[in-house]
Amino acid sequence: MISVLAVWVLVISVGAIVHTYLLFPWMMKVLSRGKSLAVPAKEEMKQWPKVTVLMAVYNEEAIIKEKLDSLDKVDYPIDKWRIYIGSDASDDRTNSIVSQWGQGKEYVHFKVFEKRHGKVKIINQLVSEAVSKQPAGPKHIFLLTDASVMLDPEVVRTLVRHFRDEKVALVDTHMINLGSSHKDISASEEQYISREVLIKHREGLLGGVMMGPFGGCFALRSDYFTPVPDTFRVDDFYVAMQALKRGGKLISDLDAKVYEAIPHDIMEEYRRKRRISSGNFQNLTQFSSMLVQPPLWRAFVFFSHKVLRWMGPLIMLIGVLSLSVLALKKGGYYSIIWWIALLGTLGVSLADIGLSKRHIHLKYFRLIRYFIMMNIALLEGFIEYLKGIKTNVWQPPKRKAEYGDEAQYHSRSDS
Repeated sequence: MISVLAVWVLVISVGAIVHTYLLFPWMMKVLSRGKSLAVPAKEEMKQWPKVTVLMAVYNEEAIIKEKLDSLDKVDYPIDKWRIYIGSDASDDRTNSIVSQWGQGKEYVHFKVFEKRHGKVKIINQLVSEAVSKQPAGPKHIFLLTDASVMLDPEVVRTLVRHFRDEKVALVDTHMINLGSSHKDISASEEQYISREVLIKHREGLLGGVMMGPFGGCFALRSDYFTPVPDTFRVDDFYVAMQALKRGGKLISDLDAKVYEAIPHDIMEEYRRKRRISSGNFQNLTQFSSMLVQPPLWRAFVFFSHKVLRWMGPLIMLIGVLSLSVLALKKGGYYSIIWWIALLGTLGVSLADIGLSKRHIHLKYFRLIRYFIMMNIALLEGFIEYLKGIKTNVWQPPKRKAEYGDEAQYHSRSDS
């Protein structure tokens, strides 16, 4: 009886992992074949909506000037362009750089917060100030962006043209990562992100049920904004799911390009994933009812793309436990499979660590190590969530000028 149960648990566990990482992306590819976003050309737009940029910053002196320059280069009617920036008690040169840049620009509103609040509180307050000057409505668009993400000059026009469709609530950009290398974790991260970009784009094509933006830069119809709870760590997913819950369409435009240098330090990426994971489970608790509410397609996409991904470490642990029981009780090919699994995961990861110290970098070894470490980070994040999250304020490590903040204001929430 125990052996039969163990077999079924193993089959279900393997099936769940295969579904979320292989079958579901394949389904999105097949079902979206031949589909495209129906939008007017930019030159057909007679009237452009008002756009308010919202950006929270903390100790961004290494890249804030480059970010501000990219905002200056955005091609959009200046009379319909507003920028709200909130500094979360920055104690480096960020405040002076932003203040100097904003001098003489009536459309720029810069607020310095004397005490640390965290990104969520900053954005919530910036939204309150923005709507007090320009009421929320279908013709007022928020552009939420991070300091580490540089904008293509055409990106705003490309995004806001979609809002001619009154059902569209959110439009995500196409995040393009720069500076990857096979000598560290960056190439694996870039491959993962590129794959996620396509999955999200296809979800948008299939009914407008994209499972959250990447977070670094996205456009949101202002009347779809919902204030984020102060302790939530993945604010962009919360905002997106609230819009989806209200019946709005969420899409991604591959022509709306933004750029961010990719992280190279595997431990920095590990800490980021762990932090995001704890926030993922906050959102799972908040939006769990959407898994059993119509429309069923939205529930299926949410479960397949996000829930199974977030629960992946626990599913894998259950699968390993059931395989171990079968190996001990049955032996034979179950024991062979157990050893193959051990050597193909832990063994390859340890080998990659050893080889990298000798400056030998094997692509597939690095991918496996990346996959294992990120799932361990997801598991740690789940444990952190169970302990209780009382604040979203986090002290980031020392800034690395070559690729921006890897901590609280990191743009991607793509776990």
